[in-house]
Amino acid sequence: DEGGDPNDRYWYEDGVAISLLSSAAYAGNTVLVRELLARGADPSVADDESNWTALHAAAAQINPAIVASVADAGGAVNLCMVRRVEYDSDGEPSNPDEEKPRTPLMCAAEQSICAEAFTILLSRGADVAATNEDDQTAEDFARKALTRRDVNAPRMNEFDFLDRRLAGEGERILALLIAVRTAGSWKRYS
Repeated sequence: DEGGDPNDRYWYEDGVAISLLSSAAYAGNTVLVRELLARGADPSVADDESNWTALHAAAAQINPAIVASVADAGGAVNLCMVRRVEYDSDGEPSNPDEEKPRTPLMCAAEQSICAEAFTILLSRGADVAATNEDDQTAEDFARKALTRRDVNAPRMNEFDFLDRRLAGEGERILALLIAVRTAGSWKRYS
């Protein structure tokens, strides 16, 4: 439609804003993501609440087509979101247990369901050695995902998740991350 700004934000009732591109990525709407990008949506815009970009959202939602579209449009594959710290009246952090910053590769590793998304991120330059503030890498997130039983995989019921896990997808992802780390880079691995 005419006149709309592809970089507009959707404002929630609590005053938090999320970019239209991130919203489409969270929803898994590949057509809308591609349309917003074609109209000039900026893939580097971070959301107010999570500080995630559309690429973080796509990686967490495990949608390879959206991961590729956003990365190819300039989404920063190694951007580690900034943690927003809020302080109480005594000057102490009021949100110490808040989610730690992570890269899109770490977001995908936390779910460890789709090796294709990893291949896309790695082929676009994602750094397997990147760490968050707790010195965790994507490999650490993938190892943890393999031992987790209570996964809330987006858009999947428990049986779909178990089918994928039984098919060895999580193990393939971990093996891929280890192989790329051992090789030193995606270029050397591939």
